[in-house]
Amino acid sequence: CRAIGREKLVEDTRFLQPSDRMDNIDDLTATLDETFASENSQHWLDTLAEAGVPAGPIYNMADVYADPQVQAREMMVEMDHPTAGRIKNIGVPVKLSETPGSVRSPSPLLGQHTDDVLSDMGCSEDEIAALRAAGVIQ
Repeated sequence: CRAIGREKLVEDTRFLQPSDRMDNIDDLTATLDETFASENSQHWLDTLAEAGVPAGPIYNMADVYADPQVQAREMMVEMDHPTAGRIKNIGVPVKLSETPGSVRSPSPLLGQHTDDVLSDMGCSEDEIAALRAAGVIQ
């Protein structure tokens, strides 16, 4: 509270205990929204860091993909999608030196693997065709 210039919140009876804060969450949220809207994100990140308060930015997807750490860890990979063209996809989160993973293909299209899955489950081609004709599958 001191770091963000809202010292009075420390003694405000609506926010003394966690249960008090939950009972008055709308008031607390409105107060914090007003405070944080008064400056840009970097100002608050710097201010909170100087005060020893753990904080980080909230990213939209463009920010995530532009983040140097995301790029350095190859957490975003580009690939060709059959209908969407060139897309950005999430990379492999866990990096193992002996058994490295990779993103080999984009997400499947709706119904792309349905025939294979149903065949693996023992459905015949005629049964799959009947399900498709009935509109059960695509």
